[in-house]
Amino acid sequence: MRKHILLPLVLIVVALTGCLQMESETIFDKNGNGTMACTITMKPEVAEAMKEMQGLDSDFADEDMTMVLDREKLEEFCKGQSVHLKRYKAIDEEDRVGTSFTIAFKDITQLEGMFGGGAAGIFKLSDGNYLMKSIAVEEDEDGESDEEMSGGMDLGGISDSEAFDPEMMAKQMEIMSVMMTAAMDLNVKMRITFPGDIVSHNAHSVEGRTCIWEINSSNMMMADDMEPEVVFSGKGLNIDAPAYD
Repeated sequence: MRKHILLPLVLIVVALTGCLQMESETIFDKNGNGTMACTITMKPEVAEAMKEMQGLDSDFADEDMTMVLDREKLEEFCKGQSVHLKRYKAIDEEDRVGTSFTIAFKDITQLEGMFGGGAAGIFKLSDGNYLMKSIAVEEDEDGESDEEMSGGMDLGGISDSEAFDPEMMAKQMEIMSVMMTAAMDLNVKMRITFPGDIVSHNAHSVEGRTCIWEINSSNMMMADDMEPEVVFSGKGLNIDAPAYD
């Protein structure tokens, strides 16, 4: 069975144009059980802009992002995925709002799709080690990707009907201006701790068995650097993973 591990960072960065601060830490054991802890904060005006964009039903609206900022929606997701929301704390400060939560899972694949389907697969290598690498988002049942199904003219997320609504367009541009202005606020760090020794990796840094990827306003245009590709030792592990072709 193919395994997946949550890969939220690049998708969130793209969806929100880099206007948040986030730290995620995923740890899984020799059998594939584990936890994912995540803290996401942003400026209050960005959070408000996200809510407004969601209300406009725009292609820019990120339902996955608003989900993690709403405890009830996140609990509903966890129930549907058969994972356990161990901890949830809303963050509401004068200059930052957001959330901090921890999810426990018995199978890494249960987290797939939390942020739009972004994932990484774990594969068994012929030498007994394991490879974790990013995989393409699966197509819908009708064979069309989400991008192909969006339809309409390519107007940066604005549909055909919206394109001829001056008031709607003005509101969307106002909201996107808020997000773009906050782009310098971007500071994202992803940590993944593996159950075996690291053999090779493309992480920005490594601490023991933990690989770390970071993205901020200075390197945000190189999002591919956030796609993990790590080989780790399979000694003593029992992860059900397909052979790597």
